[in-house]
Parts: sequence; C-alpha cells; structure tokens
Amino acid sequence: MSEMKNPPLRYALAMMRFTSIPKPQAFKESFHDEVRDDYPLLSEQTVKNVQFAFGPTGLADTKENSSALWQFATIDKAFALIISADFLILHAAQGYTNHVDFIARFKAAVEAFLRVDRRCLLTALGYRYVDVILPTDGSDDLLQKYLSPWVLPMGDNLGIDGVEALNCASILACKTRMGGLLRMQAFRKPPQMLPPGLDTPFVIENGWIEERPERDFALLDLDHAIKLNPPSPITSDDVSDKLEKLHSVLDDFFKKSVTPHAIEEWN
Repeated sequence: MSEMKNPPLRYALAMMRFTSIPKPQAFKESFHDEVRDDYPLLSEQTVKNVQFAFGPTGLADTKENSSALWQFATIDKAFALIISADFLILHAAQGYTNHVDFIARFKAAVEAFLRVDRRCLLTALGYRYVDVILPTDGSDDLLQKYLSPWVLPMGDNLGIDGVEALNCASILACKTRMGGLLRMQAFRKPPQMLPPGLDTPFVIENGWIEERPERDFALLDLDHAIKLNPPSPITSDDVSDKLEKLHSVLDDFFKKSVTPHAIEEWN
C-alpha cells in the first residue's frame, strides 16, 4: 500500500510485548525523557481487568485490578507511542505514509526503550492495519468490484420474503509462513469506523475516528502476530526485521483480498 497515491488505510498499529517491567511508573518517566523531542504530548489512561478463579464447584473468586497506560504523541498527533508494564505500541491514523517509515519509527522507539532498560525479554510482536473500502463517490461502483468474493458476503437479498441484510461480517484466521497467526476481520456497513476494541480513549483523544459514510462501505482489519517461545533478548534490528516480515505477509494477503479494479482506483 505504500506505493498508492490514495491508499485506503485508516489506522495502523505495531506492538512489542515483553516480560513485565517491575516499576512501570518510574520506567514511564525515564522513557518519556528519551522520546520527548519527537513525542512531547503525554496522556494517561487506566484500564480495569477482572480475573476469575475457578474451584472444583465452579467460580470461586473474582479479583479486579487496574493498570496504567501512557501515550506519548507528536505535536500534530499524527503518530503516538503507548507503553504499559508489558507492551510498547506505535499507532497512527492517516498520518501513516508507508511501512518503511512506520517500522523506522518503531525501531527508534525500541532503541529508546533499551536505553532505559535492557533486561526485558521479547515475548511477541504484531503488525495490524485497518482499511476503509469505499467505492468512488458518484459512480455506480459496488463493493463487489473492490473486494475478492471470499472476503465478505455481499448479497442484500437473502431469498426470504420481507428480510433484507443491513450489514455483515466475516472472520478468518490463518497460520503463516512465519509460524504466526494472521487474522482477518471484514465488516460491511458497520456502525462505527474502527473494529471493536480499536476505538480506544487514546484514539478518540487523537481525533482519529472519521465520520461514517452514508453510502455502502466495508472495513478490512488485518492483524499478523508471532509469539517468541522461549522469550528472546530485545534488539532493535531484530524487532524491525521481524516487523518487516510480518508486514510482507500482510501485504501479500491484502493484495489477494482486493481486486485489480480497487488497486487501480487507489493508484
């Protein structure tokens, strides 16, 4: 997609998971010192989690705990980093230009991370992006001309008297040549412009959720991740190399998901 003049991409995310930082608050302050020149805007969110414990007769106990997330954004909020006790994220909306630039930014963030703490071990990596498939305005183009038939059911007429499809979704999970998991979620005319779970407070704060179009459209959500077992030492070169390979598979999958007509329109 990096070669397209009018790419459909609306949101991108790269994530590194690692063994837990024992003092995340102190780490956050030191990490922000390292990235402040590029990411000066700091904000915080608290996430609540519920843990369930089961005994011989069923549910035995529940515990609720909370964890802090910190976002460091650029002045124009085109890019932002998120860090917690066990993961580092780089995300962007339409500020994303191409994967080469995006991976380079993530590599620089990993190098800043390592200047603060080199003891954490890498446990997982992921690359994810969301495309809005929107037929050209004012034309008679249909989604069928943009998406491969296997991606999403398209028929509005179900053959049932008085029943008409309003929206639909499709989910596909694949094992990849990297030994990772690639997941595709496709949504036709969903109620919101990002898949569930991605419309986070940080995304809303950054102003990255666009207005929902009235005409027919689809979301294509592609996520490719690998787990490291056993965990390995973190190096910026290794992380960027793995992200490049994760993206390569995503890109191949994306090009099979859409039609030559779509590629032509986006170019």
